[in-house]
Amino acid sequence: MNVSVERSTLVQTERLFMGALGPMVHEAMLAELKGEHLNVLDLPNITNTAKMPRKKVPVDELSAVGRICRSRAVLELERRFCGNTSEVAQGTAVCFSEREKVAAVLDPRTVNAVKAEDAKEFTELLRKAYLAFASRALELEQPPTPQATARKRKRGANDVSGRVALTTAWDDSESEDESEDETQAGRGSAGSQPQGPGAEKRSAQSLSDEFDGAFRQYRKACLKLDWREFAPELPENRLLTPLDLLEADVMRVIKKLKEADADGSKYGLLPLMATHSIGSMGSLLASSFAERINSAANIVLTKGNSVLNREEIDMCTTLRMNREFMRYMRAHHGAELSKQRFNVTVVPEGDGDKGPALLDEDDCIELF
Repeated sequence: MNVSVERSTLVQTERLFMGALGPMVHEAMLAELKGEHLNVLDLPNITNTAKMPRKKVPVDELSAVGRICRSRAVLELERRFCGNTSEVAQGTAVCFSEREKVAAVLDPRTVNAVKAEDAKEFTELLRKAYLAFASRALELEQPPTPQATARKRKRGANDVSGRVALTTAWDDSESEDESEDETQAGRGSAGSQPQGPGAEKRSAQSLSDEFDGAFRQYRKACLKLDWREFAPELPENRLLTPLDLLEADVMRVIKKLKEADADGSKYGLLPLMATHSIGSMGSLLASSFAERINSAANIVLTKGNSVLNREEIDMCTTLRMNREFMRYMRAHHGAELSKQRFNVTVVPEGDGDKGPALLDEDDCIELF
């Protein structure tokens, strides 16, 4: 319980950006459980206080029952997170879903901490997602494709304090001092493509070339971030790990990247994908989603609603789960809802200049 208590707390909240950090949390929990020492209850010193005293005990000195409990806990974690289907611990690695793989190379906290052996696979999945995302954006005619404008790179300080440790051996052919012009040239003629209504469909190769340059610049920009600007209470005098940045304000980071690249000529659509694609860093952990969706379903499926069919239950549960979010958006961002990118907002006919039509709370029928 002491090993899993902090991780279990993450299941009960959606306020953190956990889309890319789930597997890393699981890896940390498994590594702690397999470590040489465990914090166990200090039985002789237990008092009537709520917090139980603990002591660090070498695994070799655990009782027979303690060793069995530890081995069963390791097996359960492997079965849950590592794809182990046997009854014996295999030492297998934590599995990533496709969404988590894409999120890992989109989240600024993790993009440079991906394991070297996984970097190629994760990058190719992101490339695939980028091509699909960019193609869809072009079909909807918003936003215009990134313009290939040359700009001077701002040199960062050499101080590594507040930066995430680089663990991925990216296979970049360009040096750190590569000029912006060379980078843009390697991305093809993105700025020369027709834009707006009637724009020609970009080729997959053109978008793939654009992705190569954008992703290279995105990684380097994330590597140079000083995370103390976004999360002041961090360990001192050492490089950080992604798990140190659980509480970091990642949306401020994305906003900063967007402001530094207003025309999309450096990072392409990657900052937008970090919050609006399959690899969204704001995605819930599966365990968090299961907790919340089941709680919402319990509220919806009352004695008065027991005759709802399966589809109706799914729809009402999803609405109930997001009720507070929808109320917040209507109350604070109503005028902006009609300006969403990619034409995703449905606005009543004739109300385009007024923003979305909003119902008063008194006019809403509380079905759930």
